[in-house]
Amino acid sequence: MMAERGADVIRRGRHRCSAYIERPSVKYSTTRPNKRFTRSGADDTLSFEIACVIQHYLFRITEHPMNSSVPLSRIASAGLALGGLALPQLATAGLITGNDAAGFRTGSFLLEIGYADLGFNGTSYTNYPAYDYQTAVSTGAGTELIFGAALAAGTLIDASESYGSGTETLYQRWQSGYMGYTPGYTSCGRYSCWTYPGYSYPVVTGSGSGGAWLGDTSGYLGFRFLDDGWHYGWAELTVSDGSFDIGDWAYESVAGVGVEAGSRLSLASAQDVQGVPEPGSLALLALGATGLASLRKRRAARLH
Repeated sequence: MMAERGADVIRRGRHRCSAYIERPSVKYSTTRPNKRFTRSGADDTLSFEIACVIQHYLFRITEHPMNSSVPLSRIASAGLALGGLALPQLATAGLITGNDAAGFRTGSFLLEIGYADLGFNGTSYTNYPAYDYQTAVSTGAGTELIFGAALAAGTLIDASESYGSGTETLYQRWQSGYMGYTPGYTSCGRYSCWTYPGYSYPVVTGSGSGGAWLGDTSGYLGFRFLDDGWHYGWAELTVSDGSFDIGDWAYESVAGVGVEAGSRLSLASAQDVQGVPEPGSLALLALGATGLASLRKRRAARLH
């Protein structure tokens, strides 16, 4: 019965409260291990909608206590309904962090961070004196990178940066050439002969190095991925002659909020809506205001 009354208050107030505040909340994915994703703020919108309705009816009661036709029980029911919504809507958003403890890798490896797919490939070719060491990174669907040099710690990764998709060579070192050969020969004197064996020697025809991370083979990758908006993140990386070491990584679970490379502190709190209490607090405020409204109504009744 109480729940029905609370629902009735919500329905009656929907057309009066047109501006709602949405605040995303986070839940775990059951299909991708170690993944978290942001859902829409529909449930939180309902919480703020209830608060709006309560505020509307409390205004009527406190300003016109004798003329109000709104039963206090309905307002109390709405407050309790709001309190019931508090637990699942508590903000768990923030920086999601992790670590790849495997050390240096070679070959292909797919790093999945949130809904970001980063493919790494470390290759080594050696045929002395020729060799070619290369490390590259590529983006999956819905993922973009800040291409270019390694990012320094503290670099802000947000919408102000330039992003792209595709493949980028981070580091490459190569040398071309072949093995020459000098054949042996025999030399004889008046009384004896000497045999000189043949030997091989390297002939280097060219060499070089390149890649976006040349000269700075340790740093941070900045990336973003789509999940109801852009989520920004970073990954610690070291590259060395065809191998790569992924260290710590992090991404922001709140869409649109930037991150600082290497930092484990979320910037989401600085961008939260100011002055908006959490749903649980709204329920307490609603119930407290209900008591105040009841007191004013009784006083007004005595005066009349």
